[in-house]
Amino acid sequence: MEFYRPAVAAPVHEALYGIFSRNVAADMARLAHWLPARYVLGAQLPWADLAAAIAAGESPNHGGDCAWTVAISLDTRLRADVTSTCTSFETLSAECVHGPALCGIVVNYWANGHHYTSFTLLVTALERALYDLYARENAGVRSNMILRDLLQSPELTAKLPPGLLALLRVLFLPSGLNLRNLVWHGFLAPIDVPGCFASLLLMLLADPALRRPVDAPLNYVSLTEFTSNLSALYADAHRLAATMDVAALFTDAPVQSKSRQGLVQQATDAYLAGNSLMSLFFAIPVLEYLIRCEFVRVNPSVPRGMAHAQLTEYYSTLDGFGQRTQHQVLLARHLFESQATNQLYDTLPTGALNACVDLFMCAAGPNVRAKLCHGEVDLVALWSVAIDKGATSADICASLVLLVVYQLLRPTTDGELALLAAYQSQFHPYAMLQAELSAAAAALCEFRKTLHQEYTFELAPSAPGMTAMTFTGPQFAPDALPVIMEATVRMLPAEIPGATSKTVPDAIAALSRTLAPFVAWLEPSWFARQDDALYEQLLPALDLRVFGEGVPAAACMLGILQACQRHLGGFTQRRGELLTQLTLGSARTSHRRSLVTCVVFQHCFERMLSVVLAMIERWVAGCARGEAFVDDVPRKLLQFIVAFEDDKKSIDKLLKMAIQFWSSKALRRCLPSTHPTTL
Repeated sequence: MEFYRPAVAAPVHEALYGIFSRNVAADMARLAHWLPARYVLGAQLPWADLAAAIAAGESPNHGGDCAWTVAISLDTRLRADVTSTCTSFETLSAECVHGPALCGIVVNYWANGHHYTSFTLLVTALERALYDLYARENAGVRSNMILRDLLQSPELTAKLPPGLLALLRVLFLPSGLNLRNLVWHGFLAPIDVPGCFASLLLMLLADPALRRPVDAPLNYVSLTEFTSNLSALYADAHRLAATMDVAALFTDAPVQSKSRQGLVQQATDAYLAGNSLMSLFFAIPVLEYLIRCEFVRVNPSVPRGMAHAQLTEYYSTLDGFGQRTQHQVLLARHLFESQATNQLYDTLPTGALNACVDLFMCAAGPNVRAKLCHGEVDLVALWSVAIDKGATSADICASLVLLVVYQLLRPTTDGELALLAAYQSQFHPYAMLQAELSAAAAALCEFRKTLHQEYTFELAPSAPGMTAMTFTGPQFAPDALPVIMEATVRMLPAEIPGATSKTVPDAIAALSRTLAPFVAWLEPSWFARQDDALYEQLLPALDLRVFGEGVPAAACMLGILQACQRHLGGFTQRRGELLTQLTLGSARTSHRRSLVTCVVFQHCFERMLSVVLAMIERWVAGCARGEAFVDDVPRKLLQFIVAFEDDKKSIDKLLKMAIQFWSSKALRRCLPSTHPTTL
């Protein structure tokens, strides 16, 4: 017969529940009357007495025993009149972080005995209240500290009553009960979470020390939007969830997994009701538990005990932002101790792996567990379910989380869950570079198209030292072609090889010669296409099994691609405005000369940006093959391309800067040995 036990090691189990096997009556005597006889939520409490009681014991479990004693006493008091408790909390909620949402949590979950749900939601609000208090005491600066460090911060130490702070540390620090981490990281199932601790969270949220001015600003974040339309995935997942027999998923599961069946059912029900945010609160701890079990199963070299919470060791967690150098992250590419490959990358189905990495591991992604756990997302969405809305980011996140949970519980490669197999990463740096490169290439192709179709021109001598520039685009009637008469030196370079670039055309010609080796190197893969051809992705598809978690210099390359698109858009807009002024007869001399510079430079400008995009493509493809960059070229290229946007610099200075940059040793070292490196 299989017996149930929480997913915690024996010492953690003793720390959590040992009070019931120890004789603590004498030690807890001083706390018997700590709670005032007529206490109501929000009233002042004798925190100094609690601080003294916690400090008085020498047993390592003394603090936890104090927390249990207070929690049980408080729970008895608050549940003696549930209606009065709910009313009292409602009157205070406007001064609480997440206040509008808390009343619904108290009335719908706490009052009805849903202890696990109450605790999970209330601890989220409490953590955000602590971060909010820190920010108010620190000139509005939000903290990126983890909860452990936040509770040790000078700001909270100075602001909170000693007994309240001592209780928080007992509840949430690894040296205490560590309840928040045990629940949110999936170690505790609903059956393991006593209701008295949800009541304790109510008391803490209502305490004057944690309430806030009603008019104090409070900003929440949104879950990152997905870059492509996943409405079809949401619709398919919704249809699957509507027919899913959750009980059947757990038929062959061990008893410890079966203790999570109710959470999966609640997550499914909330999802079908359109409450994707609530679905995520139910499903994410289950997902982390299942992935941890699978991680331990497929990686024989890791200790079996990693599946359980250990008292003196860091937990293995799903994401672990800011703590990846301290402990095993379940979705990391390599094992923490040995740097061997994490076998989850070979055993998890491709779609499930892509989804998990996007949801929990990518800095640019939704980071959904952390945002929910730390109270960063507005919980009012729990009670404001929209009807007939389009698929939101929360909907997509909930769809993916549920699909992965279903697949982990019932592994399959085809049939109902095949819709997850088609999911491709959107937030991995490589995937983002692929998407941004495609967008930049599309903008470049459009620029080429207009350059060759709408901004064609002819030059002809008109007088000594003067040249006529006639625009011959199809948008102009043959008998009404716009013409600019200007000095030849503004339109044509000097016919003297090696001469100093004294004019803009001379500098453009010099830049073209400087770019020539790069064009020759990259032409077979980039420049040989027709001017109006659509960009064809040359990069291999993302394969997390061989690629890894990141791309060196990804942020630099994304910045370069975005700057290139701004360049193309700005150049196109300025050139169009100037030509319109010319055709309408409103162009002044400065406008005409600026237009001449634009059209004389446009071919070289297009070539330079083509080289930039082609180099990015080569670098990213090289990353997939394990190749290294030349020095810190991406960083230097980003600095150059951003500086080239400076509209306060004259074209002469910009061209001089470009010639110097493309002539630099760092850029020349990028060229293969088969291409010349000197002008």
